[in-house]
Amino acid sequence: MGSAEWWSIPDNLRDLDAPLFCWGRWAKPVLWHSARGAMVTVLGAAWFVGTIALSLVPVVLFVVLVVAGIGAVGYALTRAEAKKTQPAVA
Repeated sequence: MGSAEWWSIPDNLRDLDAPLFCWGRWAKPVLWHSARGAMVTVLGAAWFVGTIALSLVPVVLFVVLVVAGIGAVGYALTRAEAKKTQPAVA
């Protein structure tokens, strides 16, 4: 097994200050699984509500759209804050 044990954390995951999706080779699988989980959750919620009261499905889709919009705005604000330049010290 070499110097690393099977249970040890990979070196690129040790930096806890790194953003969630900046893990190099781990980024794509994490995003894929997150997106798949989100899609399954939305479809499952719509299906579940549709079996109980079909008239409430548009309400579920609206709530999902609002939550996704809030997430998109938060992500955009986070990206904008990260791109701010530090003031030069004279």
